[in-house]
Amino acid sequence: MPKKTYTPEQIISKLRKAEILLNQGVTIAEASRKIGVTEQTYYRWRKEYGGMRIEQVRLLASGSLYSLCAVDGRNHIIALFKKIVF
Repeated sequence: MPKKTYTPEQIISKLRKAEILLNQGVTIAEASRKIGVTEQTYYRWRKEYGGMRIEQVRLLASGSLYSLCAVDGRNHIIALFKKIVF
């Protein structure tokens, strides 16, 4: 099976859908299956992108790191910025 690459916007959208399913009482295994990823991928995405909004990811990808730090001063943002840009 070929590996599918998702954009950060798609990842955040899928995480939101999973969060809605989890609030409805669905298990993590079922929610991750419904959004089309493995449990491990869900946990990895939640660790990297959890709590971020699409606007923040767009700022991060556009190189506006200073704007993003003003919005959200978390430490993982710089590591994420390096992953996206470099």
